Amino acid sequence: MPRSMNVLGGPLTRRFETVLLAAVLAVLCAFAGCEAKPEAPSAEIAFVARKSLPIRAELAPRSETVGQVALGTPVEIVGRKRRSVKIRTAAGLAGWTHESELISAETKGLLGRVRKLAASEPSQGGMRAFDILNVHLEPHRDSPTIYQLAENEEVDLLRHARIDGPNGSPESWMLVRLHSGDAGWALGSRLYPAIPIEVAQYAEGRRITSYFALGQVVDPSAGEAKTTWLWTQISRGIEDADFDRIRVFRWSKSRSAYQTIKLERGLKGRLPIVVHEPSSPSGDDYSFTIQVEQEGRWAARTYRIDRQRVVTVGEQPAQTPLDLLSPAKSRPQPEEKPSGLPNRLLDWWRQPS
Repeated sequence: MPRSMNVLGGPLTRRFETVLLAAVLAVLCAFAGCEAKPEAPSAEIAFVARKSLPIRAELAPRSETVGQVALGTPVEIVGRKRRSVKIRTAAGLAGWTHESELISAETKGLLGRVRKLAASEPSQGGMRAFDILNVHLEPHRDSPTIYQLAENEEVDLLRHARIDGPNGSPESWMLVRLHSGDAGWALGSRLYPAIPIEVAQYAEGRRITSYFALGQVVDPSAGEAKTTWLWTQISRGIEDADFDRIRVFRWSKSRSAYQTIKLERGLKGRLPIVVHEPSSPSGDDYSFTIQVEQEGRWAARTYRIDRQRVVTVGEQPAQTPLDLLSPAKSRPQPEEKPSGLPNRLLDWWRQPS
C-alpha cells in the first residue's frame, strides 16, 4: 500500500502523517522499554599544566592565593570570564586562574599517547631553557601548551624538527621529555645543551644537536675522573639533516687536556643516536650507532672506542624511526553506534516514495 494513502484509500495530510508516526514510535518505545530522559549537561574537565598552579580567590591579580594545585590534577571548570576560568578540585578547593594554565581532556589524551611513544626513546642529551619557555603538544606556536619550563630547568632531548614559522622561514623545534615523563615540543632557539663548558668551548660556531657521555678516564693528576664525550653538530644553512658531523673528545693524561679522537664531516644524519653499554670488564669499550643517508638510503653505522681511537665496526640498513611529529595523526576515530529502532523508522519514513 503506498505510504500516501490511508486504509480507506483517501490521501493523508502531512500533519496527520506526522501525528501517526509519533504515535507509532511511542507504542514501539513502550514495548521496547525505552524512556526519553533529558541528558544532564556534562561537566567541563581540564588538567593542570604547571608544576604547581596557584589559584586565587578573585579575578584580580593581587587577590589572595587560596591554594596550590599540582601538575596533572583534574579540575572542573565552573565559571569563565574572558580568558580567566574558575576551577574546582575534587577536594572542593575553588578559585580563579588563566585558561592557558590548563589543558583540555582531549589534549591530555593526546599527551598520554605521545608519552607512551616517547617512553622508550633514548635521550639525546640534556637541554636547559634560557628563560621561561612553553612546551607545546605539537611543533608550532599555536599548539596547546602542556607545560612551562622555568629558567635553566633541564629536560631530555629526543628529536629535532624544522617547521615553517609565522613568517615562512624555518624554525627549529625540539621534542623534549619532562621529569614527569610527558613529552612535548619547544623552540630550539630557546634551549641550550647542558654540556660542560670545558668541552662546549670547542663547538667552533656550530650548533651542538646532541651529546652523550661514553665512560670516564681516571686521571689522579687532574683530581677527578674526566668524561669521554660524543656530540653531533650542524652547520649553518643546512636544513635537511639533524647533524653533519660527529666528534668524540677524550681526556689525555699526558697533555692534561681534552683532545679530539674522532671527527667525521660531510654527513647527513638524523636522530636518534643509540649508545651501547660496554661489553668488556674494564668498561671502556663503549660503542654507538648513528643513522646516515648514503645515495638516498639510510644506514645505521656503528663505531667503537678502542683506547685512543674510534673505529667503524659495521653498517646495516636503518629502521624507520617512530613518527612523533604529530600526535593527532594517531587520534582514534569515534566508533559508529548502531542506530536505534525509532531512528531507523524515521530514516525509512523520510526516504522519497
